[in-house]
Amino acid sequence: MPVYNEEKYISLCLHNLLKQTLRPTQVIICDNESTDNTKQIAAKILNDSDIPFHIITEQKRILISKWNINLAIWKANKYLRKDMDLVGFLDADVVLDKKYYEVISQGFEKDSHMGLACGVLLPFGFPKPFPLQEPYKMTWGANRVYRYSCWLDLTSALDIRFLPALDTDHNILSYIKGWKVAHFKEAVSRHLRPINPYRGFTRGMKYRCAGYPLWWNIYKALRDVDPGLLVGYTCMALWETPPFPLKYVYHKAITSELRRRITRIL
Repeated sequence: MPVYNEEKYISLCLHNLLKQTLRPTQVIICDNESTDNTKQIAAKILNDSDIPFHIITEQKRILISKWNINLAIWKANKYLRKDMDLVGFLDADVVLDKKYYEVISQGFEKDSHMGLACGVLLPFGFPKPFPLQEPYKMTWGANRVYRYSCWLDLTSALDIRFLPALDTDHNILSYIKGWKVAHFKEAVSRHLRPINPYRGFTRGMKYRCAGYPLWWNIYKALRDVDPGLLVGYTCMALWETPPFPLKYVYHKAITSELRRRITRIL
């Protein structure tokens, strides 16, 4: 669970996590140098439980937020027990229904080729399949569950620290590596945070950096009723047009490297 200034939500998130019918055997929280009481609240709740946990700190860098999350997950991964069956990703502003992990675990038991799965995330519903078309599925990063062997397979194929968009990239890489991706409508989770009206702008910039086509950005803007996506995408496109300097050379280089490696795997 990567966190940054989540004191408003993390208490409810962790209390629901501890009420799961299939409880986790380990909790790892990676704090991105929160300036509020996030770590203290998490430590108090987890200290009162019988679940082993780690709360570690990862330096917050003034970079694209996705990279901060990747670095936090990479650091937290070092503390992960080696005898795990499943690895769950959970955002601190998401609460799970009591049988969330039980339902998904049963799905993994029935299909040994399943590597990645998620339940419903309300109020957003299921994510749309991009850049893959039906019948391929995509999973949310906020409530995602990996088979441990799949997690090891994906992270050994591409270093998670340098993935432009971990949520999307791991979905694509799962199919490339031969793992099934599944949705479970019986497993329900709820997103607590209200929509940030300014978030779309930075998302639009990131979509442009990652090389997503304009049609995808328009589709997302219409679906999410978020014109900021188009504004951010357009501003980044203009920013990259001469005589303006290219500000995200490093990020684009990482994107190119990802594509090159995926092509090599194929």
